[in-house]
Amino acid sequence: MGRPLDGTATTNLTRTPSGPPVVIRDATDDDMSGIGRLHIDSWRSTYAGLLPRPFLDRLTYEERERRWRGWLRDDDDRRLLLVAVDGDDIVGFVAGWPEPDGEPHIIEVAALHVARSLHGRGLGKGLLARVAGQGERMGYTALSLEMLEGNPTGGFYDHLGGRVTDRYTSILDGEAVADLRYRWDDIATLSRLDRRDDDQASAAAGSGDWGTGIGAR
Repeated sequence: MGRPLDGTATTNLTRTPSGPPVVIRDATDDDMSGIGRLHIDSWRSTYAGLLPRPFLDRLTYEERERRWRGWLRDDDDRRLLLVAVDGDDIVGFVAGWPEPDGEPHIIEVAALHVARSLHGRGLGKGLLARVAGQGERMGYTALSLEMLEGNPTGGFYDHLGGRVTDRYTSILDGEAVADLRYRWDDIATLSRLDRRDDDQASAAAGSGDWGTGIGAR
């Protein structure tokens, strides 16, 4: 993964109920265990009843940690991996890369997950805005992501101006699974949220009306 584009990727975005700020920064090798654990916990809680139970039961923290460690160590500077940290705990993360088989000006959010204890505190929006901002500085003009149909947080993407451009199905453990592809044709509509939150972090910290954002694959 490439170095932070502006030399730092640290932002005091929001606050936990006890008060300390949650910090968004670029991921390091030491974060991989926490990312893997959060990823699996988020899938099992969000996708229960939407994905086959045997598939969710087979997921392991160790396998997911290995995958994210490989992502981080990849030499492709176009890959982004950011974490939200509350003290020593990983409470959110987002990954972005060039849209596979897509147009070269589109960055795809490969994963976006937030700890359930911090839903509704603006952290999902902050992570999405931050990866959009970095993507814009890299030259991308649009952003896309895939979301499992039926995801209870899907309204979050609608609220932020995303539009569904495709729906497709696949077979997982013998069951049909449907995904929706969301797209923002102007990445600046999301990156502006990052700049605004930087300006308003002190005033808005702790606000519960920023929305929630989890569940991109």
